[in-house]
Amino acid sequence: MSELAESAVQWTAALGRAGGAAFVAVFVVATVLLFPTTLLTLAAGFAFGLRWTLVAVVPAATVGATVAFLVARHLLRDRVGRSIEARPRDPLEWALIAGGLLAKIAVVAIVARAARQALQRRGIGRRPAKIRA
Repeated sequence: MSELAESAVQWTAALGRAGGAAFVAVFVVATVLLFPTTLLTLAAGFAFGLRWTLVAVVPAATVGATVAFLVARHLLRDRVGRSIEARPRDPLEWALIAGGLLAKIAVVAIVARAARQALQRRGIGRRPAKIRA
């Protein structure tokens, strides 16, 4: 586990009741700065237990994602727009992007069909109706 995540959680745990609020603040900042919050979540689970980790992490992740969106939308909009305009995509790149999306959809469809067939072989799910005479 990351030493930074461990030290952040130990610091918030040492604060007692205020530690929960401090953890939420650290988690929000980590989310906005693209720090891997999985490490913070795992460390919080060890320090605070499952229930209090869920109570802290779910709202903190939501607030962090919202803040990151608002920063990108309002503060960095012009910068991102210039970056995209400076590098237009050629038709081959668009085809690869579209092909990747279609490939993902195909994989999901194949897995769903295989799962349905496996369930039907075990007698679970829809089966053809049997007509009794």
